[in-house]
Amino acid sequence: MIHASRRGLIAGFAVVVAFIPAMAYTYTLLSPTRHWASIPVPLCVVGPGHVSITAGDPDGGITATIQAINGTHPHLAGTGWNTTPIGTVATAQTCSTPWRLGDGVPSIAFNEMIPGTCSGSCLAATFVGSFHCNDPLHPDGHCLIDDADVEIRKNTTTKKGGPYYSLYELDCARGKEWNIEAIIVHEVGHQLGIGHTDVVGATMYPSVSSCNAAPATIEGDDIAALDALY
Repeated sequence: MIHASRRGLIAGFAVVVAFIPAMAYTYTLLSPTRHWASIPVPLCVVGPGHVSITAGDPDGGITATIQAINGTHPHLAGTGWNTTPIGTVATAQTCSTPWRLGDGVPSIAFNEMIPGTCSGSCLAATFVGSFHCNDPLHPDGHCLIDDADVEIRKNTTTKKGGPYYSLYELDCARGKEWNIEAIIVHEVGHQLGIGHTDVVGATMYPSVSSCNAAPATIEGDDIAALDALY
């Protein structure tokens, strides 16, 4: 769901679905079309992690998320946007810079930073409204992203422990939980300028089933969208 505000919020990624392979490319780009002036985009992951992620990933999924973005996750082969033929597109690391909209620092927070923007079926939201157009240094007709920030659902647990889990945990057996690595890789796609797709099974499909880490690995539709931007 894209809200028509200057804040430019993209939210979603929660409805339970079954993944079915598809061949046609139906990716969308953010409107107006926009991308970063240069890549790789340095992503700032701010702590603490999410309290619902415990067991084998005591930092709340921060390490797992960074590894998934950077393509170095030992339990997920070929994850992250850096696995495309384009090369290194985004790099993630922890940092102490506060999460703030419009500061030019693309950040990821493991909490709801703007109250009321990630509720109901929302698992994560990306704010993509900070951009400018008609830059003389980039005459490709596209706008340039100045900032894009990710927040996830409020940092609390349910009575079953959820809503999130990491592949560093022993299992996904506490009820309906959603994989933090997959969710954040999806949101990074928005940070890079990509919208949603109708291709079920692609990373940028707007919904995901519980206990499903598959969206952390990008598919052909996702690569085509990234190639259109970079």
